[in-house]
Amino acid sequence: MVLAKSEPAGVGRVAISARSVWLLAVLILYLIVFASDTTTWISTLRYDEHRIQEIAQTIGSYSLDNSYQVMAFFYARTTATQRLIIELGAGIMFILYFMMPLRSHKALLLVSVWLIAPILFFLSQFNKDTILVYFVICSAIILRSRLPMLVRLIGVSVIYVAYASIFREYYYLILLIFLLFWFLRRIPAVAILTVVLVGLALLLLAPPHVFEQLEGSRDLINAGRLGRNLPGTRTAFDNLLSPTDAFKFIANYLYAAARLNFPFFTGFTPRDAYMFIAILAFGWISVKGLRGPDRVADSTCLFLAHVAVSICFEPDVGSYLRHTSSAIPYLIPAVMLFDRGTPSRRYAKSSLTWSGPAPAYGAAARPAVSPPTSHPTPW
Repeated sequence: MVLAKSEPAGVGRVAISARSVWLLAVLILYLIVFASDTTTWISTLRYDEHRIQEIAQTIGSYSLDNSYQVMAFFYARTTATQRLIIELGAGIMFILYFMMPLRSHKALLLVSVWLIAPILFFLSQFNKDTILVYFVICSAIILRSRLPMLVRLIGVSVIYVAYASIFREYYYLILLIFLLFWFLRRIPAVAILTVVLVGLALLLLAPPHVFEQLEGSRDLINAGRLGRNLPGTRTAFDNLLSPTDAFKFIANYLYAAARLNFPFFTGFTPRDAYMFIAILAFGWISVKGLRGPDRVADSTCLFLAHVAVSICFEPDVGSYLRHTSSAIPYLIPAVMLFDRGTPSRRYAKSSLTWSGPAPAYGAAARPAVSPPTSHPTPW
């Protein structure tokens, strides 16, 4: 019995030490980026922040009809110190929410790599996604809680409706898709297949002008961009076919998905490699999350709702990663499943420090009678 009790104590000290080292490294990186001029690394990183500043400084009255106007309104009515507190508060809260529940080196390494994108895109500057952090963290906490399912759905809905009404209206659509995914998880596979077939039938029956309006704008916008070395035009291209029917629309969409999501078509720099690998990791963890308990799967569904809406706008890999990075707190329950899958023996072998008696394994580590426990699950 004494040997059995020594294992959790030792493992706990190892886990805290490992997490502390990873957390300190990420916080140092965050503070370095926060204090640096990141436009010298990537010229478009602070585009949103600069645009918000310009609107706040040049326009006296605000119509508040888009997210830039709203952010400019807040920017003009806050001091530099207040904005600094908001930015640092969002960054530190975001990082702590990611790393504090984890124990294993592999999970801590995974989220540390993921955090590079949020740190660059919105945790080190004052833009729309900086404010979004507070809404997302509140929603993530509600979904992970042990509140009744109906209360959790209402809580998340209230938060998303509030954000959509103030900042971005397409968050109404994200909420609707999340509720659809939540519903589809709870109905038979035959019903899901029926829903998919009905959706395809509606697509095939749509009139031609609908497809031209949806995809024809690409050719109009890119007519003056192709062949010119301008910021934001690296991934510009024309449609493969004229979008006059559903089949050509689908063909163009698949072609666009390949061009935008696989950077091999436009070059494969180290930055492209990082973005591509990060997106693949999002997909892999999402699959694990959907196979987990309801609270884990529901949280993953909200992340996938963000992905689904982002796909509608056909972003390139960089834009895709930027807009989904603000929603990755919803993947933490799935990462915790990945984290908890590491046996205690491996914690001991991979520890950075070790104190206390060596843990026992096998029959010596198991008590003769294992009383039932009521410890809550990690998610």
